[in-house]
Amino acid sequence: ILLQGPGETPTMGIEDSNSEGVTMVSDSSHNKYFTEFLGKEFKKSFHVELNPDLKLSIVEHMYEIDTSFSLPALIIRMLSRTEVMFMNVLSSLNDMVPEALQGVALASRSSKVTQYNDELVELGRCSADGFKRSETKSLVPYKWAPINLHGQVLEVNTIDVNVNPVEPSKRVEYSFMTVGAMAGHWDKFKGGGLLSLLDENNADGEKFARRRELYGLLRRLEVITLCNGTDQMVVMATALAHDLAVIQASSELQKAMTSQYQLEFMNASANLEKLGKKKIDGSNVIKKYTDFLKKSIVWSIINVELNNRNHFLGLMNRFECCFSQLITSTVSGFVMHLCYSFTDRIFRKQIENGVVPVMFESLLSTHGDEIGMIEDMWFVMQHLNSLSVEFVQSQKNEVEILKVIGDIYEPRVLLSLPDPIYSTVHHRQGQLIRFKGLFFSHGINEQQTIAYTMNETGLQERICEKFLGDLESYIKDYVTPHETLFPAHQAQGLALNVVQLRNLFKATKKNKSHQFIALAEQIGRDIGCVRFTSCKSAKDRTSMSVTYEYCNVLTKLHGLPTEQFTDLLEQFRRDGARYENTFKNIGSYKYSFNKLQRTMLPSVYKPPPGTFGDGQT
Repeated sequence: ILLQGPGETPTMGIEDSNSEGVTMVSDSSHNKYFTEFLGKEFKKSFHVELNPDLKLSIVEHMYEIDTSFSLPALIIRMLSRTEVMFMNVLSSLNDMVPEALQGVALASRSSKVTQYNDELVELGRCSADGFKRSETKSLVPYKWAPINLHGQVLEVNTIDVNVNPVEPSKRVEYSFMTVGAMAGHWDKFKGGGLLSLLDENNADGEKFARRRELYGLLRRLEVITLCNGTDQMVVMATALAHDLAVIQASSELQKAMTSQYQLEFMNASANLEKLGKKKIDGSNVIKKYTDFLKKSIVWSIINVELNNRNHFLGLMNRFECCFSQLITSTVSGFVMHLCYSFTDRIFRKQIENGVVPVMFESLLSTHGDEIGMIEDMWFVMQHLNSLSVEFVQSQKNEVEILKVIGDIYEPRVLLSLPDPIYSTVHHRQGQLIRFKGLFFSHGINEQQTIAYTMNETGLQERICEKFLGDLESYIKDYVTPHETLFPAHQAQGLALNVVQLRNLFKATKKNKSHQFIALAEQIGRDIGCVRFTSCKSAKDRTSMSVTYEYCNVLTKLHGLPTEQFTDLLEQFRRDGARYENTFKNIGSYKYSFNKLQRTMLPSVYKPPPGTFGDGQT
């Protein structure tokens, strides 16, 4: 096995995928544009002899992701714009609300804008690192950025010495993403994670849900203002006013409204209803009423936060930061897919349908602080379907490739594409691409051994149960109906694999199962998922899992003999890019497992002798 140090970024290209959904790669300039998102590269080369006539030349690429800090900065700016809008509306409320409350609310919004601006400056200083190292995960300035986010590519070149002893006859590339737990590490996990802290059955969870609902009304109001025709505007505005009245009546919001406000609200609603019946041009009335509705909604949002304000806003900040980590990871993974799978038929169909599946594999345990990490991850994963990406045609001399608009409950990332890339992407003008989150968690370390012993596996079981249901639903909606992409035999094989996965889940609820993880990974690749592997810092357990997945891919799709599996697996771990990742994070070449911890890992996840030792995890 020949080792090779850091080198230049390879020429990357694209070609249609084969029946396995694997991208075949050839020279092309299309995806060179997307390599702008990739940062510093590290690569290692390996050569494996399958038989005297057939060899594999394997190159493992690992990239830092340049959006690790730039995208969170755009998210912070989006949040700051929302707060500025709130302040402008607050300043125009006049006698609609008590003056004292109005002053408190203005001071609170002003404080948040200052906080966002300060955090933006701090994040800018952090970006010099290139990526968020594991040792910085608990530091406040880094809280918006995902931990140790990297893109990895396994390049496999098949060389038939009878045809050409040097040049490959076939080249295939597989992309992977790795990231640390998207969680509130800086905020600790004393009360668990967001799943517990914002449970819909407690007061904070109710406030979170009400706040999200009110933000939805603001977005509906924006749609109304863009409508053509008074009749349509009247119908939509009347429905919105009714929904707002229901929210206000079902909460304590009415208590904060002055009698003057309540009178105006009722009069405006009556005038709107009268306008609808008379069918007259009332654009001025509509504008006045929508302005009034905006003030009413904004004040309702602010009022949700007034009670126990600091505590609730602290929880909201935790949600915003964890969601920022997820948004950044997901969009980066999507761009990685654009880079390496641009003309893959399955991926192009996903873009055409407007739904891209994203699979997150968590190796966290359900014991101790990692319960809180899982809760944070699962909570924000449940909001992933609100994230969208829209392709826009880049303008001449445009500097910003990415923009973030919308709000925290419905963020939209605008991705500027130049011609000819923009014109060749299968999408309709203005179509939004959304993400189908597929999240499973399966602990493998010594803490999970304790969790099994103490019967602390309920959270993991609930997550995996939902994962299986979501997977079955996705295959039913987006795999089975597309026989041109997934021929009957392949669709049937996928369905059987999902059945087998469910059976493995049932049989190994109280045991660590590398078979469950490996089969879930295989299904994710077969249906064209953007794939993530994650643990606390994406350094140790993640490295064990990714390298094991490498060897599974090479065995299944490239004929790696069983007797060479273990040797190659150890070489990846001892000499590959993941070993380099340990140094990049902690300044030392070692996986952070002690001898006891190593003994409790499943055999396929044990690091080779001499590569591990006590250290920061």
